[in-house]
This record gives sequence, structure tokens and C-alpha cells, in this order.
Amino acid sequence: MTGVIGMDPREVRGLARMLDASSRSLEDMAVIVGTAARATSWAGPDAEQFRHAWGIRHAPDLRLVSAALHESARTALADADQQDDASSPGPSAGEGRPPRDDNRNPLRDRLGDLWDDVAGGVDGVDGAVDTVGDGAMEIGDWAEDGLDWATGTIGDSVRWVDTQVDEVVDYVGDGIREVPDELRESVPDLEDDLDYFSRLTTWGPGGEPPSVMQVLAAGGLVLGSAGNLAYRLGTVGTPDPHFLDDGRAEVGEAIPLRVMGAHAREGGNEGRAPAVVPSSLSAIARGTAQAYLDASVDPTGDGAVRITTVTGSDGPSYIVSIPGTQSWALNSDMPADLTGNLQIASGQSSTAAEAVRLAMIESGVPADAPVLLSGHSQGGMIAMQLAGDPSFRKQFDVTNVMTFGSPIDGAAVPDTIDVLAFQHASDAVPQLDLAGLRVDGTVPRPSGAAVVTLPDPAGSTWYDVEANHDFNAYVGSIAAAEEAGGPASAYGQDSSFSRFLTTDEDAVSAVVVPTGRRD
Repeated sequence: MTGVIGMDPREVRGLARMLDASSRSLEDMAVIVGTAARATSWAGPDAEQFRHAWGIRHAPDLRLVSAALHESARTALADADQQDDASSPGPSAGEGRPPRDDNRNPLRDRLGDLWDDVAGGVDGVDGAVDTVGDGAMEIGDWAEDGLDWATGTIGDSVRWVDTQVDEVVDYVGDGIREVPDELRESVPDLEDDLDYFSRLTTWGPGGEPPSVMQVLAAGGLVLGSAGNLAYRLGTVGTPDPHFLDDGRAEVGEAIPLRVMGAHAREGGNEGRAPAVVPSSLSAIARGTAQAYLDASVDPTGDGAVRITTVTGSDGPSYIVSIPGTQSWALNSDMPADLTGNLQIASGQSSTAAEAVRLAMIESGVPADAPVLLSGHSQGGMIAMQLAGDPSFRKQFDVTNVMTFGSPIDGAAVPDTIDVLAFQHASDAVPQLDLAGLRVDGTVPRPSGAAVVTLPDPAGSTWYDVEANHDFNAYVGSIAAAEEAGGPASAYGQDSSFSRFLTTDEDAVSAVVVPTGRRD
């Protein structure tokens, strides 16, 4: 008898890709129709009724369906992975696993302490906070000890760890059923973060172990969502604080920008900095630095993405300028904040990354035009994450990525995309990913980026973290490197990057797209 019996993982993964693509299409539809409804000259009671109904009912419904399709895609992928694990030969029951005490699970006990403290009412909140803090230190100790253990026994121990995490998830699920109905809106975030942490740390035979940075960031998100729920349980009736909750992306209408040059004396739109003519790599970096300044001008107070169009003999090319972290708050309307950092560092797509995609749709970037993603710090991480996302590359023709001051060593992008990374010699931020070090002690294949190490800014010291990471300092350092005629100058003259460069102001147009986060 021939043929496949039961689930075919390859077919299921194909279905998952289709579901995820459909999810993105619905999200795009919500943005496109909303933009058209705002931009049209249609007026009168019918028009206002439609816009109102679209905003409060139809668009949210589309996004709910989009979210449900995305979740189904994740479930299908997880089921396919489980089928692969079940079909793979492995050790017999109990063979080669760490010894297990069925009556003792430290992480489960820690969660039990949390529930007990919170159950004590408002007076128990202090205990709950202490428990979360103790749990964070315990997780750190566990991760450090587990790294040494993983390097020698990871192959046989994966299934044992999977069992432990499943028990914790089941335990939390039992506790969640005890949560009052009015507090259940805080539960899905904790479930999602626990589920991702479980899948991240139980990668299975033949899979790639996560990086240390991914595990630490994912653990931080779990603690954030657990803290949200603990806070609400201890202060019944208060709104969800949404600590470390990445929410969902939103963008506004594209705002045309004047181009620096003949119009420089007139400034930008309503006090906004004008767009930069991308005559060099340092000019591209300066355009990215300008995007930081947009956060000081409405309606881009929550952040913005700048998109510059360079029209040449072969048609238009597009430079997408992505600023880095703009807030260190645990909860803000700015997608590029501490939460965005943790989200993308954990290996997940962030709201800030989704906002870039929606901004490109809003500004009309076509699917067949060359795109250069330029980002500083977290912006560079976003650029690399998008460049490595197959669904994003189906929407846009990403040919180049330029980062400065970004930890991207562990990122994976196709060899067909030219990546250029600038790093100050003493900038600590690009080293935060520990060269992509994995939890089993291995280091992945380099990202393929051409790394140009720049001298530290004049007057700075090796321990001056702020000065060595400053985006304006990078603009000056890149310009100096180009003038010196070294590698930076050579990359600027390479045909791959030169298509985005011009000295002709008339060949350049630009827009800025407001970005934000909603709960």
C-alpha cells in the first residue's frame, strides 16, 4: 500500500502560508478602504454614516477575521511540526532524559505562588510583584544553568523540556478558567506569550535552536503579560495597563514632503524637516535620522516612516527610512518603544515592522520596484526582519538593506539581497545579540551583511554608549568614511546601491506616513 497516511506536514504548511497570506490581505483591505473613505470627496449624511460604520464595525470585524486566520496559520504550523516530531525516530520512553520528579516543577510552583499571592486581594499585590521579580531571577539562573546543560544533552532532553512547558501551560490554563469574566481580556496575551516561549524553547529534532537574545526577550514578554494579569487581579476594575503589549499597527495618510535643495529655505511641511536628496550613503542615513524628528510634529507624534522615490531611466526606486527606538516606556502609542524592541528581538514580527509594511501600502510602493530599507538601531532590526520575511518579499521587491548601529548578526536574509551594516567600533548596541549566539552554544552562519566598522565619533570614549550610538554621529561618520575613499565609498558606487542615489532634486519626491499602535 502506498501514499501518505494521516497528516502530510508539507501540505499543512502550504495551507498555513495561504491562511497567513489571507490574513494579511484582509488587514491590507481594512487599510486601503479606510484610506479611500477618508480621501474621497463624497460628502453628506450617507458618506458620514458609511465612514462611521466602517470605523466602528466593518474595519474591526475585518481585523478580527484577519487575526483568526493568522492564529489558525500558527496552529497549523505547530501541528505540522508535531507531526514531524512524531514521525522522527527518537529514544524510547525515559531513555537519555534528565531525571524527573513528577511531584516537583519549579516553574509551576512559582506560578502557583503568584496565583496564591494575587488571590489574597489588594494586599497580595505586593507579594505578587515580589513573586514575579523572584521568578525573573529564577528564570535567569535557570537559563544560565540550562545553557551549559544544553550543549551536552540537548538532543535527548528536548522532549522532556517540552513536557515540562506543556504542564506549565496547562496549569496556567486551569488558573485562567478561574479568572472573572471582566478580566479575561488580559488572558489572551499571556496565553500567546507562553505559547510562543514554549515553541521557541522546544525546537525539536532537526530544528534550529533559538538565540540567547530571543529567549531572554521572549521571557521578558511573558513576565510583562503575567504582570498585566496580576495587576488587574489585585486591583479589580482597573483598565488593563498593557505593559509590554505590542498591540496592533495603524498608519495615517501619507503627507508629501518638500525636498531639500532649492526649497531648503522654506523648510518642511508645517515645521517638518524637508526630505533629503539621496546623493550618497550618508545622505540616505541622514534621511533616516530626519524620521526621528517627525515624532515632534503632529500628526506623526507617535512615530513615522519616510519613503523617498528616486526616478531614474529604469523607473522609480524607493528608499524606506525606519527610525529606531523612540520611547523606553513599557506602554506607549509609539510602536518603536521598549515593547517593540523585545518583540522583534524575540524573533517575532513587531507592530513597528507591520507599521512599515502598512506605510508602504499607504504610500503606493509598487510590487515590482526596487526597495532599499534603511534603519538605525531598532529600525535596522525591523529592516532585516522584513527582508527575511517571504510574505513581505512577495509584496515588495527588497533589493538592499542599510543599517547603522543595529544588532543584526543573527538575522537571516536571502543572498539575493545586498546588506550593508555600519557600526561604530565602540557602539555596544550592535553587539547585544552576541553575534547570534544560540542557547546550545553554537553561532549561526553570518547574516551575509557587509559590515563597515567606523571610528568612534570625535571626542567620545569607548564607554560613552550614547555618543557612540547616536544617529547623527553615524551620519557624520559615514560621510567621513565616504570622503576617505574606503569601503563605504566603494559600496556607494556599486550598481546595487547606485540606483537609489542621485544629485537631481527634480528626480526625487518623498512622503512621511504617521504610524502608531492601538490596543
